[in-house]
Amino acid sequence: MGCGEGEDTRTLVREVPRVVALDISADALALARTRAPAAEFHRQDLREPFPIPDGSAGVVEASLSLH
Repeated sequence: MGCGEGEDTRTLVREVPRVVALDISADALALARTRAPAAEFHRQDLREPFPIPDGSAGVVEASLSLH
């Protein structure tokens, strides 16, 4: 949540089979897609419903995005 320019996303895609990344900034997502092309990206406000089925996420990371 709040993946920004994809630095953490790049690390996560090396370690887990599926990474879903969200951010509201189209510019940040464009850069994140180049850093972590294997991730699934969504442009949305974090207050909107998460774009995967309930209960299907093993971990949710929201580093510096929920304050």
